[in-house]
Amino acid sequence: MNNAILLVDDDADIRHALRQTLELAGYDVTVAASADEALHVITHPWLGAVISDVRMPGDSGLDLLDTLVSVDATLPIVMLSGHGDIAMALSAIRRGAYDFLEKPCASETLLDVMRRAMEKRTLVLENQRLRMALDQQPSSIDDLIEGQSPTVQHYREQLIQVASLDSDVLISGETGSGKDLAAQVIHRFSSRNDKPFVAVNSGAITGDIADWLLSANTGVLFLDEIESMPEAVQIQLLRVLEERVISVPVTAGQVSVTPLDIRVLAATKTYLPDLVGQGRFRADLYYRLDIVRVAVPALRERRQDIGVLFHEFVSNAAQRLSLASPDVPGEVTNGLHMHTWPGNVRELKATAERYALNPALGVTPSVIHTDSAAQKPDHQLSLREQVDSFENAVISAALREYQGHIGDVCEALGIPRRTLHDKLKRYALVPDDFR
Repeated sequence: MNNAILLVDDDADIRHALRQTLELAGYDVTVAASADEALHVITHPWLGAVISDVRMPGDSGLDLLDTLVSVDATLPIVMLSGHGDIAMALSAIRRGAYDFLEKPCASETLLDVMRRAMEKRTLVLENQRLRMALDQQPSSIDDLIEGQSPTVQHYREQLIQVASLDSDVLISGETGSGKDLAAQVIHRFSSRNDKPFVAVNSGAITGDIADWLLSANTGVLFLDEIESMPEAVQIQLLRVLEERVISVPVTAGQVSVTPLDIRVLAATKTYLPDLVGQGRFRADLYYRLDIVRVAVPALRERRQDIGVLFHEFVSNAAQRLSLASPDVPGEVTNGLHMHTWPGNVRELKATAERYALNPALGVTPSVIHTDSAAQKPDHQLSLREQVDSFENAVISAALREYQGHIGDVCEALGIPRRTLHDKLKRYALVPDDFR
């Protein structure tokens, strides 16, 4: 977490006391005695937060607030004042302040506010990084979600359709299947593509959800692993989804109500109705989220894409590691198609990266370990399994020899095209992988 704080106050004693409190809590504190001095020492982007007194000689803290917000509207700025002025506090919040505290404030209160401010700053910076990474990717959905299997083609069409609806979405899929990528694609091809995309792990939300909601206002809030969201936070989220407003305490007895124009994308790797039945997830929140649903296909449901994805991942890993991209022989591809891939695309990518590393480590790439019959010694295979294994190997060898050309393979093996196509489907062999 970022720990840089710029502390601005014209009172030397207060500066010393606050700096000591913050540094004992582990923060890296830079001090300034005026707004002008603060503008000379702060760098852009400032990775932490700012604490500023309101009343100072020269430009006031509110003037400093306006200047900093004009440069970076996401920068958390906490305003301090020795005068309990509610109107001033409301003005500061409306002008972009993260919070407003009255001096003298208890150390525990200050540290709690700064902890939340830093959590928000870390979240904002991480999402900015993700957004920049996504913006650098190709704009075509075919390049973002690769593959040519009928399953993935239908999936891409579904994502484009869902992106245009501007409704809340429940994204389901197994671990490693790409639920986060689905959320980013929906955002990218929606009318909110120039607005914030804020991604949060639901299990990490232990307190008020307000900061994340406000950060995502006008844009998209992606709640990953929604099944792990604490019940107290589920109640907050349900209220927000129903009312589309958020109430934030400003000072004693005063609440600021902010309308929310927000799209919520929630992802889960579990079957939520089961959790509802077990009392571990609120039924009313589930029904509120389950308006539009997207199911991310598991890798085993799109086996035709495995070879293409593996080659791409190997090439990318080799390029990133400044290595020569190793060849991928047909027997490796065959092993890939026979594996069940419980970790889905994430597991395939990790396998590809290990494969790309093998030559650099002086290790000869070996066939990827497969499941079921492929892992048994020959003497443990049934007759049917031995026949299948032999037939698979013969067809794979012919595909390699004739570089995936179906006509040549049929002629060499003496079988009609329809028979070969049936056997290719049976053994999940893709001719293009042998070219």
